[in-house]
Amino acid sequence: MSWAKDKPRIEQTRKQFLAYKKTLRCSHCELADYRVLEFHHVGDKDLNVSPMVNRGYSWGRIQKEIEKCIPLCCNCHRLEHWTA
Repeated sequence: MSWAKDKPRIEQTRKQFLAYKKTLRCSHCELADYRVLEFHHVGDKDLNVSPMVNRGYSWGRIQKEIEKCIPLCCNCHRLEHWTA
């Protein structure tokens, strides 16, 4: 994939992703700050969502991966994965 060739499409996908994140809240604490929201996989994981956006995957493919996730703020996400 050529970055120069795909740059406009990747930038459009980033805008869609950002707009989508702005509609979400953390599933645990209800924080609505899109800047700290992450996607926690509860289903079978193929790829991490943010790298998919940056690598130029189609918005449809990204949405399919998001469907396997719940939104969590970075703190709740860390706590979800932390084991004592």
